[in-house]
Amino acid sequence: MNFIHKIRDIQKWRRASKFYDALIPERSICFDVGANVGDKSVIYSKLGHTVYAFEPQTECQQALANRLAGFSNATICQIGLGSVPGKADLQVCNLNEVSTLSKSFIEFYDRYDYLEWNQSESITIDTLDAQIQKFGMPSYVKIDVEGYEMEVLKGLSEAVDVIEFEFNGPFKSEALDCVRRISDIGEYRFNYSLYEQFKFELKAPIHPKAFIKTFSDLPDSILTGDIYAIKS
Repeated sequence: MNFIHKIRDIQKWRRASKFYDALIPERSICFDVGANVGDKSVIYSKLGHTVYAFEPQTECQQALANRLAGFSNATICQIGLGSVPGKADLQVCNLNEVSTLSKSFIEFYDRYDYLEWNQSESITIDTLDAQIQKFGMPSYVKIDVEGYEMEVLKGLSEAVDVIEFEFNGPFKSEALDCVRRISDIGEYRFNYSLYEQFKFELKAPIHPKAFIKTFSDLPDSILTGDIYAIKS
């Protein structure tokens, strides 16, 4: 990594830390669902939150353990989350950050030659509700599971203060289904950010119907980012 890349990484980390520090209440429980190698788990931990990093992928475990080793407030949970407890076959990608349980996600992105899902791994699945019973009510839940977000949300029945979940441009309708699902759980307003920008695109969070209209009108050139549901 050259000097310019190091500076950019430092700037991104500072921007992300400032963003999450303003968004997450002090001394919160944070669930990082789809933690991968722990980029956001590290940020939440450094901010002093109690972090549960949910990552089922064996390939990610050593890097995740190394990065969280110095944080007594962080716990790694080697399971996936979904709508019901059980077992599932995780489709492992050559880029581990896009390994997934979503068949439709693979069917769409398999058109790109640099992505290959040639392996699978049997993993344990549990629900957000079960993990809340085990660890306590989180104030913040981040979900980044490559097209499987709706299944994770189906396993949640209690309103969390803030829910962050990833969206992908080709699956805009699925993201809006997640907005509707969260709105069924509690009263929320919504905002969004673009990929790794760590800033809100709307001046303030808005009601679900208005957000659905705004988000539906986003140009196709916006490929990915995160939606934030903030309890009213």
